Amino acid sequence: MPNLKPNCPHCERLEKANRGELESLVWQTDHVIVIAGDHQYFPGYCVVIAKKHIREIHNLPEAEALAIFADVMAVGRVIERGFKPLKMNYVSLGNVDEHLHWHVMPRYHSDPDHKDHPWKNAASFATRLTNSDAIKQIRSIFSTS
Repeated sequence: MPNLKPNCPHCERLEKANRGELESLVWQTDHVIVIAGDHQYFPGYCVVIAKKHIREIHNLPEAEALAIFADVMAVGRVIERGFKPLKMNYVSLGNVDEHLHWHVMPRYHSDPDHKDHPWKNAASFATRLTNSDAIKQIRSIFSTS
């Protein structure tokens, strides 16, 4: 894969996906891979990762940036159809992992604090770690879209 950086966790995921070894992979396009998030505190939570190691979307050629943004929106639509959340949160920070990516987090009425930021209950995320069944469920909604 072009433009990957050593010691970048997202580049490592991309390399595993390229080898067919990334269990959490649920979908991909020419520009991104989509993985099930490491927890399912918000059922359907996924991470969209750019296939290029780049820090900022505005540093991409416009056509590529627009294609990636369209992919992120497509992920949101698929999750919305499959999980019927109240709201979708799209978060792209990159302060810790400096590789362009989005957390796509469906939010539900049943969330404690569903009107607050998604990391408010981060201490509880470990109670709902992603397992093979959750990955299969998420992958199935992408395969039927």
